[in-house]
Amino acid sequence: MNIERLEENGITILVLSGRLDATQTASVDQAFAGAFGEGARRFVWDFQNLTYISSDGLRSVLQALKRLGAHDGRLAICAPSPLVLEVFEISGFKSLLTIATDRPAAVRALS
Repeated sequence: MNIERLEENGITILVLSGRLDATQTASVDQAFAGAFGEGARRFVWDFQNLTYISSDGLRSVLQALKRLGAHDGRLAICAPSPLVLEVFEISGFKSLLTIATDRPAAVRALS
C-alpha cells in the first residue's frame, strides 16, 4: 500500500494505492490521524488505484467518518473501482458516503 498526502483548496487528499486490508489499515489510520491532528477537517480519499478493500478497511473509513462527524468535518471517496464500489453497496456504506467519480468532483463536493 502506498499513501500520498496532497492538499487542494483546503482539502486534504489521501491517495491510496494497492490493497486496504488488515495489514495496511494502521498506515491509513495513521495518515488520517496525522492530518486530523494538524487541523484538517475536509478529506478526500482517492481510491482510483485501490484494488481491494476488506472489512478492516471499511472500519478505517467508518472511524474517519465518525471522527469527522463529531468535529463538523466531511469525507468524500473518489474513483472507487467497481469491486470497491460493490463492497460499499453490499455493506451499506454507500448510503453513508459521499462518492464522486473523480478527484475534481470530490473536491467540489466538499467545497
